[in-house]
Amino acid sequence: MALHPDFWNWSLPERRAWFVRDMIVNYVPQEILPGDLVAGARFNVQTSLCLTREEGKAWQKLVKGKNGARSQMKWFHDHGYGNAGATSGHLIPGHERLLAIGSKGVHAELMSIDNAPGNQERNGSKGDQLRAMITASTMARDLASKYKILCENLAQKEPDAQREA
Repeated sequence: MALHPDFWNWSLPERRAWFVRDMIVNYVPQEILPGDLVAGARFNVQTSLCLTREEGKAWQKLVKGKNGARSQMKWFHDHGYGNAGATSGHLIPGHERLLAIGSKGVHAELMSIDNAPGNQERNGSKGDQLRAMITASTMARDLASKYKILCENLAQKEPDAQREA
């Protein structure tokens, strides 16, 4: 995977958003399984943390260091906690908003915040996060575009007229 030339100049949220978007759109196979009409059979990825060497050392200490997150989570697990909820990643807070306005609406909202006159936070950590969210908000559109091409190609080869439609 080739990184964007400015990758290491971006903030960590921007690096992570770009990396996940690029991985999902350009590297996870777009496929429709035989007999299926739903796109997206394989979509789980384990991505890079996108850390610089300095950030990596700090992360190692926080996670694996003495009294780090890993040892604390192990204690939590060993005492019977953590098995009483939905599977991680299957809860999407605020999903109603996305369903109501769509990904185009979310993208437009983010762009209007970024382009607001006098946006004092554009260069700070909130600006970093906003730019990362803008990048992430293009993922569904760009992936759908790839699936559109796949569907059109499959439809041209499909002998069953109903399935082709």
